[in-house]
Order: sequence, then C-alpha cells, then structure tokens
Amino acid sequence: MTTLNEYSLQTRLDRRKGTMSEVDRAQYEKEQTECITKAIKNEESAAKEKHVRRAIIGTWQERGNSMFWLILGKQPLPSQPILCWKSMLVLHKILREGHPNVLRDSYQYKKTLRDLLSVYKFQGGAYGTLVCEYLKILLTKLDIHHKYPGIPGALTSSSETTMKIPDSDVNDVFTFAVECLDYQDLLLTFEENILKTLDKSRNNSQTASSQCKIAILVPILKECSGIYDILVLVVGKLHKSVPHDTLEGHRGRFNVQHKRMKTFCTCAGGMTYITNLIEIPVIPENPPNFLNNKYQPKQELKTVKEEPKPAPLLPHVDERDLLIDQLMKEIDELRKQLELAETQFNDMENNLRMQIHKLQEELRKIQMLAKQITEENSFLKDQLDNNNKGDSELQEKAKSADEKFNKLKDLYGKLRNDHIDLLRKNAEFKNKVEAHEKSKKELDESINLLKTQLSTKDNEIQRLSSNLDDLEKMNQKLMIDFGNSDEAYKNQLNNQLDQIAELKKALTISESLAENLQKDLLNIHSESKKQVVLLVNQISDISSAKSNEEAARKILEMQSQTLIKELTDKNKVCNEALDHLENEKLNLNNEKEKLESSIKRLKEKYALENDTLNKQLQMLQQNLQNLITEKQQLEANLLQNKAFYDQNEIDREKKHEDDLFKSKLELLASTAKECEEIIQETLNIFNDLRHENGTTCSSEYLKLRLEGLNEKILNTNESYSSFYDNHQDVIPLVNHINSTCHRISDAMINGKATSHMGEAEDSQNIVAACKNIGYKTLNYLTSFKLNQVPDLVKIEGSHVQQAILSLQKNNRGYYFKATI
Repeated sequence: MTTLNEYSLQTRLDRRKGTMSEVDRAQYEKEQTECITKAIKNEESAAKEKHVRRAIIGTWQERGNSMFWLILGKQPLPSQPILCWKSMLVLHKILREGHPNVLRDSYQYKKTLRDLLSVYKFQGGAYGTLVCEYLKILLTKLDIHHKYPGIPGALTSSSETTMKIPDSDVNDVFTFAVECLDYQDLLLTFEENILKTLDKSRNNSQTASSQCKIAILVPILKECSGIYDILVLVVGKLHKSVPHDTLEGHRGRFNVQHKRMKTFCTCAGGMTYITNLIEIPVIPENPPNFLNNKYQPKQELKTVKEEPKPAPLLPHVDERDLLIDQLMKEIDELRKQLELAETQFNDMENNLRMQIHKLQEELRKIQMLAKQITEENSFLKDQLDNNNKGDSELQEKAKSADEKFNKLKDLYGKLRNDHIDLLRKNAEFKNKVEAHEKSKKELDESINLLKTQLSTKDNEIQRLSSNLDDLEKMNQKLMIDFGNSDEAYKNQLNNQLDQIAELKKALTISESLAENLQKDLLNIHSESKKQVVLLVNQISDISSAKSNEEAARKILEMQSQTLIKELTDKNKVCNEALDHLENEKLNLNNEKEKLESSIKRLKEKYALENDTLNKQLQMLQQNLQNLITEKQQLEANLLQNKAFYDQNEIDREKKHEDDLFKSKLELLASTAKECEEIIQETLNIFNDLRHENGTTCSSEYLKLRLEGLNEKILNTNESYSSFYDNHQDVIPLVNHINSTCHRISDAMINGKATSHMGEAEDSQNIVAACKNIGYKTLNYLTSFKLNQVPDLVKIEGSHVQQAILSLQKNNRGYYFKATI
C-alpha cells in the first residue's frame, strides 16, 4: 500500500523527470544512490567531501532533494546511531548549499525526523544524546525557513538568492529576533556538548573517530556565523523602533552568545581538520553597542480630508461558493483531527516504549536479586562449614552441609527456572507489543489511505470549484457579450428607428409637399384651363379679325404647348419623388424586420445557453452532494477505526496490568515458598541428633545476631503494605522477605549452637524459643503466599517479634547464670 509521503514523493520525482531523458535519469539515480550511500557509510569516520558535494550538485540537477529522502528512507536509521549521525550531517549541508526547493521538500518529512527524535530520546551511548540534539536543530531550522521563506538555507545572500528579513511590522521583527536567539542557543549548546565528548589528552582532529564528530562543527560554525550576522542586523533595527529598556533581555542574551561564539571560533581555529575546510569567522573582541542606535518613535500622520469615494459594488455571493467554502473548512477541520490523532498515537507509542523499558529494568532487578540470593546461600554454606569445623564428626556434618547446599542449589535452580519463565513472559509481551505495532501500522496505513482519499476528494472539489469558476466567468462573459451585443443591436435599432422616424418625417414632409404640388398642379391646371378658355375666348374674339387670325392661332398653339410641357415635367417630378419615398419606406420596413429577427435569435441563443448552464450547475451540485456524502462516510470510518483502536488500547493496557500483577504475585509466592523451605530446613536441624553437641556459640554472639530483627520485620510489613496498596514495588518486598528469613534462619542456628553451652533446662528453653520462632515465621510467610490484607500480615509479624523477644529473654537469663 502506498503511503501519502511515498505518493507525494513519487509525484515530485515524476514531475521533475521531464527535465532529463530516461537514460540520464537512470544514470543520475545510480550516481546519487552511490554517493549518498558512501557519504553516510556506517563507519566512525568523517564523510568524504567529494561524496557530499556530489549529493549537493544532484539537488541542483533535480531542483530538489526528493531522491535524497527516497534513499534515506531505505536506511536503518533508528538502529544505527553513527549512520543517523552522518545522514543528518549530509542533510544539513544540503539544506544550506543545495537548491532552494530542498527546504520545501524536506519540510514534508518533518514527521520522519520527529520519529527519529522520539527513538533517540531513550538511547544513550556516545552518539545517542548528540543525535537527539542534532535532530532538534534540524527541525528548528526547517520551521524557521518555513515560517520565513525569505531566509535562504545558507542564512546569507548570494547571486541565486536574496535574504528578505521581516521588517514591515515591529512585532514580527521582535518575534523573529527571539526565535533567532533561541536557535543560536541550541547551536552553541550543541557544539559545546560535542567538544565535551572529545578526548583532550591527544590531538582530536587527527583521529577518525574524532573527525566523525568534528565534521559536524563545520556546518554548525557556518550556521552560527549566519545567525550572528542576522541578529546584529535585526537587534539594531529593533533599537531604532522600540524603547531600549524593552530590549534589555535581547541585549543580555546577545552579549552572552557573543562570548560563546568567540570561544567557539577560537577552539575551531585550533583544529587542523576545520581550518583545512573553511575559513574561521572573525568575531570582534567586544559585542556591538546597540544603544548608539537612537530610538525614533513613529510621528503622527496629519489627517488629510479626502473627497468621499463612491461605495464599491458588493460582489454577487452565490450559494455554491458558500457551500464550497463550508466544505473546504470541514475538510481542514478533519485534516486537523487526523493530525491530532496521529500525535496522540505517537504519544501512546512513546508510553509503550517507556513501559517496555521499565519492564526490562524490573527483569534486571530480578536477576540482581537472584544473584544476591546465590551469594547469601554461599555465605550460609560457608558459615555452616565454619561451624562444623570444630566437631569431631566433620565428615558426617560436611555431608549434611553438602546435602543442605544441594537443597539450596535446587532452590536456586527453581528460582532460575522462575526467572526463565519471566523471560519467556517478557518475550511473549514483546510479541504482543510487536503485534500491537503491527496493528498500529495497519491503522496508520488506513489513516494514510483516508488521507489519500481526502486529498483526492480535495483535488476533485478544487477541480469542481475551478469548473464552477470557469462557468461563472463564461456566464459573466456571455452576459457581458450578450449585454454588449444587445446594447449594440439596441443602439443600432434605435439609430435605425431614428432614421425611420426621420424618414417618416421626411416622407410626411414629402407627402405634404406632393399634396401641395398636386394642389399647385390642380391650380395651375385650373388656371391653364381658364387661360385656355380665355385664349379660346380671345381666339373667338380675335377670329373676327381676318387679317391676324393665322398669326394669333400659331401664337396660341405655341403657348399652349409650352404650358402642357411644363405641367407634364412637374407631374413627372412629383411621381418620381413619390416612388422614391415608397422605396425608402419599403427598405426601412425590411430593416426593421431583420433587426426584430436578430433580436429574436439572440434571445433564443441566450435561453439555450442559460438552460445548458443550469444543467451543468445541477450536475455540479449533484457531484458536490456526492462528495459531501463520501466525506461523511470517511469521517464515520475514521471515527469507527479510532473507537476500535481506543478499545484495543484499553483492553491491552488492562491485560498488561493484570499479567504484570499476576507475575508479581507469582514472584512473591515463589519467594515466600523458598523462604519457607529455608526455615523448614533450619527446623529440621533441631531434630537432627547429629547436630546436638557439634557446634557451640556464645550468648554474646547470639545477642548480636538477634539485634535488628524486629526492625527488619517492621520494614517488611511496611514494604508489603506499600505493595498491597499500589501493586508496584514488589522488588523491595522480595528483598526484605529474603533478608529477614535468612537472618531468622541464622539466628535459629546460632540459638541452637548456644544451647549446647548451658544446662539442660536452659538449653531446652532456648531450643523451644528457636523452634517457636521458626513456626511463627512459617505462618508469617504463609500470609504472604495467600496475599492477605496488611493488618493480618502485621499480626503474624508481631507473633514472630514476640517469639524473638522470648529468645532474647532466655538468652539474657542464660548469660546471667553463665556470668555468676
């Protein structure tokens, strides 16, 4: 199953493969794998600069460091401290000198670095603590560059990158200065801890093991120098904008760091390995005096009266946009919940590791207890051998001692078998932990799958959102185009209508003119008729004149023809004007029909496009609803998986506590049983006739052996009460029981030996008192085996104390008689 990190890594690699051919890509991957593997080789020696340089050049060829993380993910970093140490060195140099994209790529793998940090928190050794500190530095560096992307990896400006320090807001500059001071403290503390681990009795920079640690000081020194220059610039700016009293803490921390930096550069200058690689920065003798920068408070700006601006038009808010925004917020919240669950799971994993470590400590204590019991058994054997040296029957008593030693040896064998059983239970517990880790891994995979699905849904939602935006833009464009075209057509139509109105007006004027012309023509025709009538009358009048008849007739004919021609021409002009006006009217009607047809087609087109957009909108809304349903299903699956995991955690914790408590009870019962056998063996000595007169002991020595027994019983009672209450401290209780029983057995044997020195009556009293101690002790040990309440155990312990007091009284009486 492909995890989210592997998926994103493969995506970036595929995206960058386009810059080189397949052959070149294969050759590049082979070279990078070879140089990175050689640079982080698991040997206690410094990484070779040529291999590190090739890895850095590879980031510029790839425009990132995804290949580096892909190779690093195949290395056993959690179990190999030196391998992890050298890998972090190569990563640090890549972050400083590699392509600018390596900061963004490496930030995606912060979880990997945090996991390594949680592993090395519990590891010691020569490199465990140093690796933990180095990981904290790299995580801090990634956070700073992520929060302030204007800061390059090398912390200095170059031809490729320009440093952009936040300076727009004084609060941002103040916060940035504090973060730089914290980061500088981490760096300087780290280099001081490295120097403490070096052997000062010889030249450190010439041995391979020392160079493995000193090599880290090269990028650390560069990092400290860059942060120092940034702090000089930033703190100086703050003193110009903030009152000097407020920055007293900044100045104090910087002055302390200045001295530490000076010491660091001096120490590095004495190491040949470092001076051969880089030039040691020159730090001035005294820190800069920031108080010379005068505080310049901001002047109040003069208010300028401005003319009121028109209120901007509010954009149209669509319900789809609100729904998409709401869905995106829900997805962000779900992503935060996933990150929170992941953090909680990491915390639980760390708790499990601590519990395993604690169980290992308990096993180690049990082993030490077994060793202590063996030593005490050896001491008892030696003591019995010394007591039996004075007897005439040395062989028989030696044989008895050997038998007792063999029995004690058998007891130790049983204890050893119990220890083996505990080791076996520990192995079973480790298997359970591995099974739990396997289930955790499966849960991680399911969570990663859910993340992938959520990412896919996010991309689909973004694509749908983009489609909605495109459709909105298209719709707006169509509306604008339609509005523009409609407006143009309306303007054209209005112009045409204006022309039609003007033509109609002209037509009306022409018709009126034509009517006037017709009226004039009629008037002229009437006048002509009158003139003709008048001429005819004149002709008739003149016809009487015979002499001028022919001339008058010709004149009249000529005038008549001229008038007829004029009337005909005027009538023709009027007819042509009427025809022209009719044609113009017809043309205007045709244009009007065409405009009305175009407007109708545009309306139909807009209605069709509007229907299409509505259908697409409905489809997008349906897809959005489907995405919401799938999101709800994913949330339900996530909650179900989390509930299942929580229940498993509760069951596992309960079972672990029950098993651990059961093991502790078994250890307590086994210890009590072994102590019973020791006491019983001691009681058997009192019934052994071979031990009647073989050994002797003075009453003074018996008194000495009886001292402190009551305190041991009280301590045992208190230890049992503590164990009964919290079920935790079983090892101290076992130690007290063992120690107390061995002391009681020793006191009984010495009491038996003391009885051989006195009269019969006194001897019988001392033997009876010793036996009573043994029987009371057996009852006392039985209460431990039965796990009785502390009050009953204290009662049984008090019986043992009373028996011991009885023996002390008898011993004092015997001592008094012997003195007399």
